[in-house]
This record gives sequence, C-alpha cells and structure tokens, in this order.
Amino acid sequence: MPNLLCRSRLHPHDTPDPWEVFLSEMEVVVPWPALLYRIEPHYPKSGRRGRQPMPMASMLRIYCMQNWFNLSDQQMKDALYGIESNGY
Repeated sequence: MPNLLCRSRLHPHDTPDPWEVFLSEMEVVVPWPALLYRIEPHYPKSGRRGRQPMPMASMLRIYCMQNWFNLSDQQMKDALYGIESNGY
C-alpha cells in the first residue's frame, strides 16, 4: 500500500518533512503482511448488511499512525480529510 501521506510524489522538488520520512521508514520496517495475517481472522467481514468496514490494511496503518504521532481520534480524522482534500 502506498504511503498515505507522501507529498513528494506530487512535488518532487520539495524536501520531505519529518513525518513523511518517518512514514516511509515505517513502510520498510513494519512487517505489514505478518500483521495483516494475524488480524484477518478477527477483522469484520464485508458483504453483510449495513456499513461496510474499511479495508483492513488501511485501518491498520491509520491505527499505527495515530499511535506513533499520539493523535486523538478527531486529529487523525482531520489529518485524513486533509490528505484526501489535497489529493495525496
């Protein structure tokens, strides 16, 4: 999964901020496939009636970012909306 906050793809001449550097390092260091494998049996399945769950890989990365940057639920929500509105 691509880095959710990588602005360097859109502006290659800009210097990356510390947040981007940290997240790109975590993309390499964290064993995402192993974590997803362990979580998958407990994650809600789609196909049921009602609100569909977000993709598991996205939720895991959001959860980790929220913990790494010590963000509240509202702060993480605002950060995600900011990313979507800026096209990142």
